[in-house]
Amino acid sequence: MIGNTLITLDKINSTNDYALRWYEEKHWPEGTIIRALDQFAGKGQHDNRWYSEPGKNLTFTLILKPTFLETSNQFALNKFISLALLDFLEEEIADRLPDTKPQIKWPNDVCVDSKKVAGILIENRIMGLRYEAAFIGIGFNLNQTHFPPDLPDALSLALLTGSETDPENALSKLCKYLNNRYIDHLKTGKGLLPGEYEKRLSGFGEWRNYRICETLIEGMITGVDSFGRLRLLFRNGKTEHFSHGEIGFR
Repeated sequence: MIGNTLITLDKINSTNDYALRWYEEKHWPEGTIIRALDQFAGKGQHDNRWYSEPGKNLTFTLILKPTFLETSNQFALNKFISLALLDFLEEEIADRLPDTKPQIKWPNDVCVDSKKVAGILIENRIMGLRYEAAFIGIGFNLNQTHFPPDLPDALSLALLTGSETDPENALSKLCKYLNNRYIDHLKTGKGLLPGEYEKRLSGFGEWRNYRICETLIEGMITGVDSFGRLRLLFRNGKTEHFSHGEIGFR
């Protein structure tokens, strides 16, 4: 289902903006992908910009209609999409980098050794208490090898493996993993294996320093709640939850 309807745009500011603007008029089916060959004003969390060199990477929006989800459990989409990106990345590097283990940097980045390879931005359409649609923006760095100086932690598949990847083939493979995670697990109610998402979080089960209100505090990530808030255990035995922007990583 995912990717059966593919709309390719030569150049646009943001595929998420395009999808949101035309959603009601176009009546796109669930699983539609709107892809940009050149996305010149891609969006990240909290109005951050997603920079992508034209023609080098995957930048697209996936439209889902998870009406079966409770609105209080919308972070489940983030979990499944993140794991699908990990599935794809692991397949691409398995032969050449078998010991490399990509991780999720909470809440929406896929990283290798703390360097960002892919990012997710989910914008939801909720009517009352009903989940109507999710517009899932995905940026995946495939073949870009040079990034702006203000993005020192950016990484691509080409930089990891030393070779380029065909974008069309990559998109087809990624759709397979997205479909598997969404249809076979989330939509059917099978869910995730216990701890499957949490164990892939960068810093999970490790004591690390985090910046909270401009103060460095040692804590351990123990998971996330249904709202997507990060759960941290501190040395004093106290546990607290944090939303995006309330905690900094070092």
